[in-house]
Amino acid sequence: MTGSRPHPAWAEGRRPRGLVSLGLGSLMLLGLVILAGLGLRALLAELKAAHSQVQTLRAREAAEAGAAWGQVFLNQAQVAGLAGCGMATLRDRLLQPLPASGALQPVPVEAGQRAGCRLDPGGPACDCPAAAPGVLSPPALGGSAPAFTLRLQAPAGSAAAAAGGLLMRVEGCSQALGACLGGTGPEAPARAQLSVGLQLRPLLQRLPRAALTAGGRARLCAPLHLENQDPAEAGLLVHAGLALERPGAAGGLAPCPAGLALCSGEGCAGLRLHVPPGLPALEALVGPDAALSLRLGTPEALSRSIFGLPPELARQAPGWQRVGAASAEDAAVRLVEAVAAGARRVWVEGPLTLDAPGELGSPTSPLLLWVDGPVHWRGGGRLHGLLLAPALQVDPPAPGPEIHGGVLLSGDFDAEAALWLRHDAELLQRLRAQSSLLLPQPGSLRDF
Repeated sequence: MTGSRPHPAWAEGRRPRGLVSLGLGSLMLLGLVILAGLGLRALLAELKAAHSQVQTLRAREAAEAGAAWGQVFLNQAQVAGLAGCGMATLRDRLLQPLPASGALQPVPVEAGQRAGCRLDPGGPACDCPAAAPGVLSPPALGGSAPAFTLRLQAPAGSAAAAAGGLLMRVEGCSQALGACLGGTGPEAPARAQLSVGLQLRPLLQRLPRAALTAGGRARLCAPLHLENQDPAEAGLLVHAGLALERPGAAGGLAPCPAGLALCSGEGCAGLRLHVPPGLPALEALVGPDAALSLRLGTPEALSRSIFGLPPELARQAPGWQRVGAASAEDAAVRLVEAVAAGARRVWVEGPLTLDAPGELGSPTSPLLLWVDGPVHWRGGGRLHGLLLAPALQVDPPAPGPEIHGGVLLSGDFDAEAALWLRHDAELLQRLRAQSSLLLPQPGSLRDF
């Protein structure tokens, strides 16, 4: 009959089988839930491990970026874009010269001399080391960007230190947080440390022995004050290659004025020669010297003699501030601006006319000045350092310039006005040390 109820016995047989199916289904569902939970747990563990690995890689990359940044800025004559640096270079802040020789050594770590940078997408945001622990300034802390700190120290062993070796230690952090950067506050998820050995390589392979060295002609027919108090160089004042003209002795050039005296005492209004006591002053004027003319007679020969490189390669050394201008007078303006901004190695691409330029360099931070063209100097001004050029002409008005250090010319020297030229061996040694290049030692990279 349609719509009749099932037989009771048959219905009773279906109930146990349904309960069994329901139980099995529940067990299977529970098993799937457990498997899903285990899979999720494994996935979370993998994600956590991947995140930790990413943070470790970020810290490592930050440390490597810090090592590259340090090698660049330790060789730069100027520091651009670093907060709180003023006119000081990074080398000035992390290294200090020995008083006697000018050799560079690390500033003690206790003084907190470390540099820090946060690696933003647009480039590093850096600060200079402060007198307090070297951390990033408060506005630079925090965020997800990685960061690094850098410090220099003397290498283990007196031999390595005596050879001019340095050790640069860099610590990278996956985030710019205070504790990771030497201060207080939260710790970054990961850190990485690197050390790189650096070696000081002098850019100046040779230093002048005389106050004035000219591969061409030197005409000493003005009220010049020439001084060299270094007994090791026998008080050498002038060394000329092709010809030397002075009062009382013809050298084949335009003769000196008849009234120009040759003297060595105070108050001398003529050509004053100042050498160590007991040494004959006239023997400090040497020339002509054909060997010197061959060695320094062209700008290329001068560059090879002093730098060990031709000019086109020497100018590519790190740290040069290049100055180019439409005229010799404009070049002087740009030179003064570059020196005022902290440049201590300047390459002038053309002639230079100085008109009372003021102070160029200082006794503690001398200037290395290369000029591609002849130099004309009018009026006063003072240069602490070494001038290298094809020629130097000193013109009126008085008072004349002062050069403390040395002058190296591939060509001629002439003066129609007063000039005080003093050979300063200590200053030249300081210049040699401060202009040295910090180069990485092969195989010195260590991670720890």
